[in-house]
Amino acid sequence: MSRPLKTVIVNGSLHRPSGTQVRLDALRDTLNDQLALDVQNIELVSLLPELGAALSTDALPTHAHQAIQAIEQADFLIVGSPIFRAGIPGLLKHLFDLAVPALHSIPARLPLQNTALEAQAA
Repeated sequence: MSRPLKTVIVNGSLHRPSGTQVRLDALRDTLNDQLALDVQNIELVSLLPELGAALSTDALPTHAHQAIQAIEQADFLIVGSPIFRAGIPGLLKHLFDLAVPALHSIPARLPLQNTALEAQAA
């Protein structure tokens, strides 16, 4: 059996509780049925307010720096985000801007769901 994939799941919601987290948990459970995953969860809301003020990883407190390192060292990255005015939260983009150099070789899945459009269609 191969080693478990070091998987980082990033919840880009700025709220707790989070519908995004519920969806990410369901995706994790589905994938865990098919793949061996070693999962670490990162919630964007837990990195506030320090993340927004940081211009580099050197300016981050330990817990935020560890989150960036986990993203950089992941074999598999899953990101869930609410959509605000047709885009992701600016702080989520900032998180990945800080981690960019290491992200070029990490497979990623961005599960998107627009519940507002689904509600209108129903």
